[in-house]
Order: sequence, then structure tokens, then C-alpha cells
Amino acid sequence: MSTKINRGRFLELLRTLIKKEIEEASTTASAGVDYGGSGTYDTPYWGAGKGKDRRKSIASGSGYQEVSEDTKDKIKAKKLERALGTIEGRYRKAMYQLSDRLQADPKNHRLQTQLVSSYTKHVTAFMRDMVKITKRVK
Repeated sequence: MSTKINRGRFLELLRTLIKKEIEEASTTASAGVDYGGSGTYDTPYWGAGKGKDRRKSIASGSGYQEVSEDTKDKIKAKKLERALGTIEGRYRKAMYQLSDRLQADPKNHRLQTQLVSSYTKHVTAFMRDMVKITKRVK
């Protein structure tokens, strides 16, 4: 008995084997089962449509709620940051005018130092934090 086969027969057997493997690999029953999976696809997008339908499908199928984000949130945050900066500038100007008045009298010089340090400690720290937070707005 000869173990040799011709080239045409070999290619035919190879094609049938590949087709069989592809058919078996594309069934739902084999998805993730080999490695202890649940038998379903693990990717959240496999059965989703396009656009809004896709988002709704993914949100409802996964147990999450759909979140609508406004693209103008970052722009609004920047505008509010500028408004707070303007207000803080006027506030700082008034504080320094008061500081100058307190510095004019030697009795109140210590109060002037307390005023400036309190402003720096609280208002300036707030402004730094506000700028950092608005930079993280998406």
C-alpha cells in the first residue's frame, strides 16, 4: 500500500479540512468555551448596530445606562473659569487696597500680614484647584 497521494488530492483534502475548521470555529457554542468561558462572545460590540442604535443596544444589553455628554461642557467650563478669574482679580485688587490701608498705620501692620497670608492660603489655593479641575473637563 502506497502512502503517496497526488498534489490535486492533497489540496482537496486540505481545503475540506480548512472549511470544516472554519465552520466549527464560527459557531457560538465554541466562543470562549475552550478556556473556561461562558460560551458567548466576550466583546460588547459583536452584535451592536451603528450609531445611536448601537449605543442603546450596548447600554441596555450590558446593564449600564446610556450617558449623554455635551460636547460644549469644556467650552462652558472655560468660560466660567475666565469669569471666576475676572471676579478674583477684582477681589484681589480690593484686598490689596485694604492691605495698603492697614500697612499705613504701624499698629495694624500685623493685621495686614495676616490678611495677605489668609488670602494666599485660601483664595489662591482655590483658584489653582479650579484651574486644574477645569483642565480635566472632557
